[in-house]
Amino acid sequence: MSVEEPNGVCNPKPPSGSEEALLARLGTFETYGVGLPEEIDIRDLAPQRMESWTEEQFARAGAADVFQRLEERDWPPAARDGAADGTDGMCKVRQLYRLFHPPGPPPPQARDDFAGCDAWEDEIHGWLTNFPPPAGFAGYESGEPGTDDYERELDPEEAAIVAGDEARQHAEEEAERVAMVAEQEAARRRYFELDEPDEPPAGPPVIASGSEAIQDEP
Repeated sequence: MSVEEPNGVCNPKPPSGSEEALLARLGTFETYGVGLPEEIDIRDLAPQRMESWTEEQFARAGAADVFQRLEERDWPPAARDGAADGTDGMCKVRQLYRLFHPPGPPPPQARDDFAGCDAWEDEIHGWLTNFPPPAGFAGYESGEPGTDDYERELDPEEAAIVAGDEARQHAEEEAERVAMVAEQEAARRRYFELDEPDEPPAGPPVIASGSEAIQDEP
């Protein structure tokens, strides 16, 4: 990569041996008197003083591939300050830092284990849980709350929530099944080169009279 614009825009280096690479090398020689990036004089380019670099120094550092070789610890502290509001004159440095040290994915959020409690479906008692019972609970329970062998049936509020979740899941599965059958039916007709089904015949006309609907006799 090389920095060519004052605002820190970075352009990819052309492939080695290509015409673009040869032209770039010629341009480096015309500008800096050397042909290879590693031959450019960078003795005055101390990374810790990057905030005081001139535009020429930024351009020279880009041409010499300085930014690619910098370890994260070599960048000035302001470059790593993600909370800066952009008024400290370090926007270019931070942009370069993020370009060559892009942030990684956020750490995964810890999964809630619900204090070790769960709910499950039992063949005999239906839905059970080992959460402690709500006040006034009078349903089936076994053991003492907080122990490994405790279990109880759901109270009406919990059972309604589980039933709603089951109904939604069933509706989603049924919608997926109906869509799959429709897709497979269309595939069947393509496979066997069948004609598309005719439109269903129209029923007898309906004449509205008051609140009743009267069908004409055929």
